[in-house]
Amino acid sequence: MTTQLSLDKSTPPPTKSKLPKIIAVAAVILIAVGLGAYFYVGSRADKEALDTFSFLMDKTIGPGRWTTGQVSYTLSSNLMTASEVTIKLDHLDAAFTEPVTIETVEIKNGLKQPELDALLALADWRNQADRHIADKVTFKGVTWKHNFESELFDSSIALITLEGLDLVASGADNSPGVLGFLKSSRIQRLLAENLTFSSTSIKQDGFFSIAASKIEETDLRLSPDDPPFDGLAGLLFNINSTRSSVTGLTSKLKMEEEFINLSLGEQVLSGAKNLSFEAINFNDLTLTSNLKLTTEDEKYLELKMKFNQLNMYDVDFLPFLKKFEPILTAEDSSSIEESFEEIYVLTDLLTLPYSLGKSDGQGLSVTISDQIMLSMDKATFIGPVKAGEIPPSLRYSVTDLKIELPTKANGTFTDDLYNFGQTFGQSTFVINYDAQSTYEPTSGTLTLTGKPGLKINDLVTFSGDLTLTGLTQEIVDQMSEIPISRIEEVLTLPIEKVSLTHTRFEIIDESLTNKILGYYAKSTGESPEAIRMLAATGVESLAETLFNRVENAAELGSNLADFITEPKRIIAEINPNPALNIVTAMEAPSPADFQNSLNATLTINDLQPLVLKFINPASINLNDELSDE
Repeated sequence: MTTQLSLDKSTPPPTKSKLPKIIAVAAVILIAVGLGAYFYVGSRADKEALDTFSFLMDKTIGPGRWTTGQVSYTLSSNLMTASEVTIKLDHLDAAFTEPVTIETVEIKNGLKQPELDALLALADWRNQADRHIADKVTFKGVTWKHNFESELFDSSIALITLEGLDLVASGADNSPGVLGFLKSSRIQRLLAENLTFSSTSIKQDGFFSIAASKIEETDLRLSPDDPPFDGLAGLLFNINSTRSSVTGLTSKLKMEEEFINLSLGEQVLSGAKNLSFEAINFNDLTLTSNLKLTTEDEKYLELKMKFNQLNMYDVDFLPFLKKFEPILTAEDSSSIEESFEEIYVLTDLLTLPYSLGKSDGQGLSVTISDQIMLSMDKATFIGPVKAGEIPPSLRYSVTDLKIELPTKANGTFTDDLYNFGQTFGQSTFVINYDAQSTYEPTSGTLTLTGKPGLKINDLVTFSGDLTLTGLTQEIVDQMSEIPISRIEEVLTLPIEKVSLTHTRFEIIDESLTNKILGYYAKSTGESPEAIRMLAATGVESLAETLFNRVENAAELGSNLADFITEPKRIIAEINPNPALNIVTAMEAPSPADFQNSLNATLTINDLQPLVLKFINPASINLNDELSDE
């Protein structure tokens, strides 16, 4: 048996409401319409369905702010359908300049009439038992228009499907009204297909759009615990789900002749809870752009980037969101500027604003104007890192980062890069990087180790390590109270406790020096060996001039000449005694005393380590210095 109902209500003047922002309004409306359109139930369908639909829509949307063309009910399949539904939302948000329209709403196995009437009669959603709302609710052809920053945006969703709608039991501590209802709501599966959000009036000469072929959520629910913001908007940031995915996401922005296009094959969020996620996976991320360079000829820089896969695990963005709450809730641009000045603090130089267990990326490729190409096999970041804290251990690495520079000069902005490559006699550079850090908060010992470090294949390897002590958690916490804009306030901290106790830097030369000498030999027409002898002789003389306050400058120059003759390695190391900090630096009797306290050692090739000995300025004859000048 199928019945047909028609209903059309006039629209009274708008009334004020405090419901926040478009996303919150949209969520409430989708659920409210799904409940409202449902429920013709029982054999007395005609009048009862009309009365029930009218009652619920008036209660949730407002009298006279909605219309529907037809309402039909099929008893055999317990399927109710409402068509040509319109909802006016300008009383909730002035950005909605026209009614939201929905072509059809279909509901499978909804509440029976007595249960629905009892549910509608509730003043709030506290102290309620479990209720099954519907097996399935489908919205087809949802469209709306709204203004944002004086731009008119058209939005549409071809299909929205909600499966397994339930209200779970709630206690006396549940919130009243809409918030309490949303906290109790559960949806086993949400599916949205063919979403678009676009504007063609960007500064009267542009275009912006976001589209997705599919969004899917499983086990969707809202957390009742500690939302980041007050009210409905804060609650919606606390959406929990077992798995969320976005497929076929595209974003396009065009301003005059410039454009930025972004596409994403699939994004998957697993284990979402209060803005924390067990895993975030991006697949087939592609960015293309055509941006104008700030050069006299106003050339365009064409950028193409693709990331095959980017993964993040054990992520928590809630601290990041709370950190930027003053920006997100600012009422005007001046408030935003003031908030930015206070948001970034000294600890941001040492920590992350969010928590992260580990991440990795694979298959990166970047092309710039078809002349500069960059590709990477893999990058990893292994923590864990807690927001605002120095991690106890951290490792980061890059595998086979390949940079391909232009192979010829063509009179464009890339000529400098071509010349840089020619200095080393090659246009392709392959880089590998591996480094670690450890931190012990009680003693404040921070150790950074770059080993094997940064390796440019067949050219050079850089490695090293550094140790700081006294950077305790207490000092880190005090640093979090000082904005970077007031960095001079760092002098109010007990920074004399933070000391450098050791640092080491090593260069292993595989072909770097030889290629640079070969380049200059080719440029001057001299033989490589003639250039090498000239450089070795020059570095000896230069060392004695530059290091005229180093007692063993002649030996230093001889060792450097040995490196030029046969490049192998250079190791620079300091082991300060006493440990280097602001107090020991300022209280040193003289510059030379301070420099000698560093115990600076230079080891070149296979020669004996050379401890640099600095001369006290008082022992230097001023007349000799003037005559040299």
